[in-house]
Amino acid sequence: MSNKIQTFTDLRLRFKKVVILLSFGTLFEYFDLMLYVHMGTILNELFFGTSDAESTRLLNALGLFLTFGARPLGAYAFGKIGDNYGRVIVMYITTIMMAFACGIMAVLPTYEQIGLTAGIIMSLCRIIQSLSSVGEVTSCDLYLIETSKPPIQYPLAGVADVFGILGGTLALGVVSLVTMTSFDWRMAFWAGAGIAFIGFYARKTLVETSEFADVQIKIKLIMDKFKVSYKEAKKIMYKNTEEKQYKKGVKKALLVIQCIYPLYFHLSYIYCGDLLTRLFGYSAVDVINNNFFLSIVDFINVVLIYFISYYINPFKILKVQWVLSSILLISLPFLLNNVSEPHHLIILQYLLVILAIHGMPAFPIFYKYIPVSDRFKIVGTQYALGRVIMFSFTSFCLIYLEKWFGYIGFLPVFIFVLICYTIALFYFDKLEKESNVQK
Repeated sequence: MSNKIQTFTDLRLRFKKVVILLSFGTLFEYFDLMLYVHMGTILNELFFGTSDAESTRLLNALGLFLTFGARPLGAYAFGKIGDNYGRVIVMYITTIMMAFACGIMAVLPTYEQIGLTAGIIMSLCRIIQSLSSVGEVTSCDLYLIETSKPPIQYPLAGVADVFGILGGTLALGVVSLVTMTSFDWRMAFWAGAGIAFIGFYARKTLVETSEFADVQIKIKLIMDKFKVSYKEAKKIMYKNTEEKQYKKGVKKALLVIQCIYPLYFHLSYIYCGDLLTRLFGYSAVDVINNNFFLSIVDFINVVLIYFISYYINPFKILKVQWVLSSILLISLPFLLNNVSEPHHLIILQYLLVILAIHGMPAFPIFYKYIPVSDRFKIVGTQYALGRVIMFSFTSFCLIYLEKWFGYIGFLPVFIFVLICYTIALFYFDKLEKESNVQK
């Protein structure tokens, strides 16, 4: 009996170590990624050589697009690696890529020194960071989901979200330090590069998830038995399963759900921040400081949601969010028309962060309908496509919708997005109810 208790204790300690490694790896990965996003107002002039207000706005939009635009390619490539060779190897690759990009950004000469080449190299580094981040967040999510069971699975699935937001908050803190003091911004990128290398060595102790390993054994047995390729063996294994039948519908619904959060992120951090500058004369430093406190509230909100998910079914949480957030989003154009003081806009920012709708904390439920051997590619690709579709739209189209139609021009977009999200959410709810009935 004592040996069994000791074994159980060892397993718990080992799992806690895994959670800590993945948590801090994701934190520093997102710290590196979001440094430029929040420091764009300062760095765009240095590397792209413009201080014109309209050009700066478009450069900020381009910067956000570059941060997420390359993700579908990364998701597909890392998906192939993650589904064929495992989740852990992707973590190794992504940390090295992020370290390399941060190191280049730390030493890159400015536009004044080497002209347009500075902007091109910086853009390439942003693309490398974009590719790296999607592999990181997907591998972290799947690793924790595939090594746990409900109800602890739901809060564990939030590690990437929670520490991703914390990484963004830490980046904002550093950016605030840069803007308020003489702290050299290049030191932040050097720190990011060093931390990424540390993360690489720390993760060398991780072993592959049992769920993935079991599937690989089954595929290998089918390959040996029928003398077929790896791809054909996967088809045979899933030929008559419900998972395969569900996959097409799940992919579409998952894509829709992954599109929703970027809208809230852009509205709260980017668009409202820009409005504070245009309407009330906030400086870049003021906006950055305001976003820093906004990100703290965002972090606390996400932690609470995942904590509650241990006790309350994730679908119940999502439905409450859906109702409250729909009211806010549909009202937003009218509320923006009546903003007369900075604190009115800041209140809207906080409401957008607190009531933002997305898939958390129900992602473990969504993912279980995707075959393990295709899961990395599908999850990563839908996540990446959702980000690039919505960030592309919000980064550029909102500028011109406001210019041509005013804030009311946002309303048809908001209604369309909410309708799509509602259909996707209740599609998954239906699958879950059917699955519970069958049990």
